[in-house]
Amino acid sequence: MEGIIRMHQFDKLEMESFSLGETAHDEHLLFSGIQEYLMQQLQIPYRKLQKCTFDIGKPNAKGSDIDAWLPGQGQYKETHTADYMTDYQSRRLKTRVKRDSGDTELVHTNDATAFACGRAMVAIMENYQTIDGKVNIPEVLQGYM
Repeated sequence: MEGIIRMHQFDKLEMESFSLGETAHDEHLLFSGIQEYLMQQLQIPYRKLQKCTFDIGKPNAKGSDIDAWLPGQGQYKETHTADYMTDYQSRRLKTRVKRDSGDTELVHTNDATAFACGRAMVAIMENYQTIDGKVNIPEVLQGYM
């Protein structure tokens, strides 16, 4: 399990956005809400953590994590991160938007994990494993199997 959870290279589905400064924080909250919705649909117990500024990376103005409960390990493990970076990235890239007034300004960026594939798989396996070692498919995914 440790290798699947803490790999240095892994596949994930990521949400990204370019926003105006006045709507960018709302976009961060939307991404965070989508993450919670996905966990609720899978019916996996989780906790949401608001990271303090000391614990987030240099470009981030705000960040939160979602940790899934892994009963086989008896602890929560990070499965999702959402980061709001204001205009940090767009300054270097010079990514701008032109307003109706003709003024140009830097965009604000957000990114958030939809699913880190290996970590999501472990959370499903651990939360849906039966007493005989089989793994039930979460109801929300059954139509795709």
